Amino acid sequence: MKLTANKLKSLILEVLEEAAKTPTDLPWDVFVTIDKGDINASYAIYYSDEDGNELKYNNGKGIAGAVVLEKPPYSKKHPCNKGYMVAFSDAAEGYGPLLYDVAMEIATIEGGGMISDRLSVSDDAYGVWEYYLNKRSDVKNSQLDDEKSTLTPDIKVDDCMQASTEDHENKVGGDWTKSPLSKIYSKPPTTLQELEQAGRLIKKVKLEF
Repeated sequence: MKLTANKLKSLILEVLEEAAKTPTDLPWDVFVTIDKGDINASYAIYYSDEDGNELKYNNGKGIAGAVVLEKPPYSKKHPCNKGYMVAFSDAAEGYGPLLYDVAMEIATIEGGGMISDRLSVSDDAYGVWEYYLNKRSDVKNSQLDDEKSTLTPDIKVDDCMQASTEDHENKVGGDWTKSPLSKIYSKPPTTLQELEQAGRLIKKVKLEF
């Protein structure tokens, strides 16, 4: 059977629903650490040991991963509703969505929410955003404008680069405003609270929730 783009997205969503881990799935010696990223106004969220040292992929636990949030390119001109962009993400199978949830909650607390990379998004990552748009009732989404202020000419704060959105929609000939990549996502800090209450959260930055 030929694996079409739509079928691939469907399979990705099924995997996310079945394999996504929650804070209660973490072993007693695995933590989620929030640290400053390598550039100004950025955050790194990763699985760590009790001292906040990032877990490597060969640690024998099968648990590793990180998500890095940054302000989007040209954010002064295209603020993207003050959103934080996923600049990097990688995780062992099943452990990415938990980091994404934590990252989204941080982006909501510190800015306007979380957005996808504005230049390039893989098919796997597209599936994650599609999951947030269609399958998560606890996640709020809002439409962003493009660089030309096509949707809201008198409002500039929602202007956002849409290169990755257009790249994916050009493959299927869709309306760019229907794409999950064209939106900003936010959620309450339920995952952060659950991790903190379980004693599994390490904060190397000041973060109130």
